[in-house]
Amino acid sequence: MLVLALLLDSSPAAADPLPLPAAPKPPELGNFVQNEAAAVQLGKALFWDTQVGSDGRTACATCHFHAGTDARVRNTINPKGDGFQIAGPDGTVTAADFPFHRLADPDDTHSAVLFDTNDVVGAQGVAVARFIDITPGVAEDRTDPFPMAGLRQVTGLNTPSVINAVFNHRNFWNGRAQFEFNGVSPFGRRDPNARVLRFDSGAGTTALVGVILTNASLASQAVGPPNNQVEMAAEGRTFAKLGKKMLSLQPLGRQAVAADDSVLFGIRHPSGTGLSTSYSALIQAAFRPEWWASGVIVDANGNRVASPTPGSTNQFSQMEFNFSLFWGLSVQLYETTLVANQTRFDRFLAGDNNALNDQEKVGFSIFGGKGQCDKCHSGPELTRASVAQVTGRGLVELINLADGARGIPA
Repeated sequence: MLVLALLLDSSPAAADPLPLPAAPKPPELGNFVQNEAAAVQLGKALFWDTQVGSDGRTACATCHFHAGTDARVRNTINPKGDGFQIAGPDGTVTAADFPFHRLADPDDTHSAVLFDTNDVVGAQGVAVARFIDITPGVAEDRTDPFPMAGLRQVTGLNTPSVINAVFNHRNFWNGRAQFEFNGVSPFGRRDPNARVLRFDSGAGTTALVGVILTNASLASQAVGPPNNQVEMAAEGRTFAKLGKKMLSLQPLGRQAVAADDSVLFGIRHPSGTGLSTSYSALIQAAFRPEWWASGVIVDANGNRVASPTPGSTNQFSQMEFNFSLFWGLSVQLYETTLVANQTRFDRFLAGDNNALNDQEKVGFSIFGGKGQCDKCHSGPELTRASVAQVTGRGLVELINLADGARGIPA
């Protein structure tokens, strides 16, 4: 667990570690998920599967592989439309490039500015392409142009870590991944058109319904990147198309799965490549039948097709149409397992004065001293924007900083 001593004017070494709260889960989860362990397996497979990308080689984990974030240094500069001033296209960032805002006297914010740029370090996405269609059984989407030409695009913000992200009340840097998950998009109740298909076995009916799950910001976040035209997909791909593709492929079919993988070892293919089960089977094991068991075929808008066309890629089963629901909730449940525990900082707070080096101890004293970082980064989650703290304090609170009171949004 990563924690912070709240009384920083006392000896940090004498403080006790603060336990992290339980990872928040949607109270409505049982209406959707029937087996959380199976949902975690599904979420981990989807998170790491490179077949998800339109290029057949870009996964969520492509940008979240190093402590939950992106450590790549080549082709990671976004010039913000203003021309490259750092590294250049496909260039490699070095330590000498930092900081991007340089002062004559780093200790004096009023000293002369020696260098400044609006370039940012982002993460590599996919090359520019327009989506045409999927081919069932093939990882690469059909796109224009294809094969994909040019350099991979770079996102406008760097990749936040997924470690401990489950505690955030909202996710994405700008908070647009809502606390409420609508089963389709990052925008919760703000997206009135978000609908999924629900099957009523008793009545024998299948209908479009709106759903809302709270404590589900990670699910809202998870459904954003897969069809984003910079991050993972060619422009114009939908979740129903992605679902049709992924349900036709062997999970992790292009990747080695470790024999000692803590989540997937039991369903690892004997060859060592991919899983020995299907995405369809994982969904059926994880989710309640009302979200996948209908025999109805629908169009892209969820309207029933009276006379389905065999082999059509524009008509969808309930499981394909609801793929965003399965994706969001299963990825959130997988990421719920990605919680830091027993760090060196924990040991330091428990009394091991050697757990941090001298420079780290100085940083800790600044963090809770003149830096006033702890005004916003407090509590066991190191943020006042956590689910627990926002629930207790509200979305906005006034805090007294050295330069005056400010409203701090969660």
